[in-house]
Amino acid sequence: MDIRVGNASAPRWYDESLERLDSFIELQTRCGATSTELVLHHGDSDEQIARVHVLEEDWFSVFEKYRERGIICHVHAPLHPRFNLSRWLTDPKGLRADLIPVLSAVSAFAERQGVSTVLVVHGASGDPRVCEQITAQAIDWLAAESKLRSPGIDIALELRRALGPDDDRFDRGRASLASFVRSLGCSNVGICWDLGNEWSSRADSVDPIGTQDRSFLELVRHVHLHDVEPSDGIAHHPLCLEHLPWREMLRSMIGAGYDGAITMEIRYRHALARGDPWDVLADSYCRLVTFLDEAMPATRSSTFANEERGLAQAIHAI
Repeated sequence: MDIRVGNASAPRWYDESLERLDSFIELQTRCGATSTELVLHHGDSDEQIARVHVLEEDWFSVFEKYRERGIICHVHAPLHPRFNLSRWLTDPKGLRADLIPVLSAVSAFAERQGVSTVLVVHGASGDPRVCEQITAQAIDWLAAESKLRSPGIDIALELRRALGPDDDRFDRGRASLASFVRSLGCSNVGICWDLGNEWSSRADSVDPIGTQDRSFLELVRHVHLHDVEPSDGIAHHPLCLEHLPWREMLRSMIGAGYDGAITMEIRYRHALARGDPWDVLADSYCRLVTFLDEAMPATRSSTFANEERGLAQAIHAI
């Protein structure tokens, strides 16, 4: 068993410059990264989209830079509302047309990498009475289309944050999401377990958050990790906050034999608020890699001899 680690590589982290990206990849490599996650965008864009997404003209340039360093690229579907699966209700043909270029890129990534490549997607938003049915129809198409394009694509439906105690949509709780994924009967569809989203949804629950049953864990194909500010529930903070009990949560996953990737979803602005963003990211890497080296000593080669040496290499060796 080997777990890959990395971070979501939004262009904002490297000043939206492919030249600067080389240094950013060097940082990630020194921190022990073996995977990354790219949010791809197809079509017209604006400044905000360009900070978060890899634009279409740069898809393969960015991918090749990571591939040359032996880092596996996974993909998050575009975040713009135009790509939300709720569009399946009113314009399925248009949604398919917009998603096919992204699927084609993921297929090419999977072929060139020679390993299973994950595409993370969000379920349909909107009316709870229809979002489950709409998502099922869209995912059925996506699963069939991805199989035709490449047998090496896994689709991971993200566990999302409940917006309140009455938000019982199918993708806001682990039991209902697991039941939904099983009902699809698609072998290449699983779950993206977002630890921060679950903690935000369940912090006041009497059910211990670290107690995960295998019926959920066996469906996990990808993991998102980030901390959450408990005072306001804002997510995607670096791991230095130490509010989220992520080590306890990951232990249950390790115990179930997980062998996919852990992607740290840390927003640049949250890292910037705590110092030099690259230093803050390196610290989060160090916390995660140190934990995994201790939790899986027989299956992981140690990236750092100790935390201090790891941080020194990551921050100062570039």
